[in-house]
Amino acid sequence: MGNFLYRPTRCPVCSIRYDSDQDRQEQRESRTNKAMSMRNAICGIVPPLFSGACFRDFSKPFLSKLLEHNGHLGLLLWGKPGVGKTHAMMALARHYILRRKKCRRISYEMLCLNIRDTYKPRSKQTELDVISPLIAADCLFLDDLGTTVSNGGRESDFSLRTILVVLDSRIEACRPTFITTNKSVENLGNSFDARIASRLRTFKIIEMSGMDKRAGIYTTIGRGMK
Repeated sequence: MGNFLYRPTRCPVCSIRYDSDQDRQEQRESRTNKAMSMRNAICGIVPPLFSGACFRDFSKPFLSKLLEHNGHLGLLLWGKPGVGKTHAMMALARHYILRRKKCRRISYEMLCLNIRDTYKPRSKQTELDVISPLIAADCLFLDDLGTTVSNGGRESDFSLRTILVVLDSRIEACRPTFITTNKSVENLGNSFDARIASRLRTFKIIEMSGMDKRAGIYTTIGRGMK
């Protein structure tokens, strides 16, 4: 009797079942990792106060205006304090993050403070370090433009230079910027100068009207412009 070489084999049915179970497990892990990555991206942009912001919070006519903006420029959302501008923008930010867009969000006053911090003697950052990530983002959400001075006041040369650099760099790179402000484009032009107003007029402009939500009064979303 010759030597018998034993070669273990798997049952074809069991092999198919095992491979299917393994594929399903890998798919589950992949979905879980993607969901976690997406959740972290949203949490990094959307502050806790607006974590629940989504499109179903707004009327269909308003949403159609919100999504009709020029994809290379962006939009400017303006209106009185408390009408829901930031809430709408954070819903829009969630929309873009879910579409794998790299988003950044900052208030204009915080941007100015961060840049001023670079002037401190021990600072290791430069102005460019602060501005570069904002310029490179697929979508930039800039809150409360022009709130550092009241209506009729003039922004400093520092503020003017800051917003010009950010806007011009993003416009030239065809990257949309989404801006909220309490002022109309005309008032922003008075606060900054005609160059800022000229650039902002190329954006989709939407006015939000209604009562102040912070006062606990129900707010209706207002009309779209342009």
